[in-house]
Amino acid sequence: MLSKLVYVALCRLIALFALLARGDAAKDLEILVLRHQLTVLRRRLSSQHVLVGEAGIRLVPVSIRYAWPSELHLMARLAGMRLRERTAAWHGSPFTASSGGHVSVYELAPDPAR
Repeated sequence: MLSKLVYVALCRLIALFALLARGDAAKDLEILVLRHQLTVLRRRLSSQHVLVGEAGIRLVPVSIRYAWPSELHLMARLAGMRLRERTAAWHGSPFTASSGGHVSVYELAPDPAR
């Protein structure tokens, strides 16, 4: 038990010295990265879907994360897809920078090796 306490104390002391030795630019970069991670985590929405059926009532937890259209575009491109069209709503109104939503349709990109 005492050896574990000494080990933890020594690890914390080394971490403190490492923090003190780092420059302001490295600390600023770490703060920037942590802020970005916090922003991404705040884009989550948790909810419950209530399913009513013959077997009774069932609650299904749902967790979603908001993604910007540019982020969806990057994920699709990395998966070998390309954007076919993007509109602001299901009825086909044009997508602009001020659009409150979007409907994006992707398709498989042609294989350049063929």
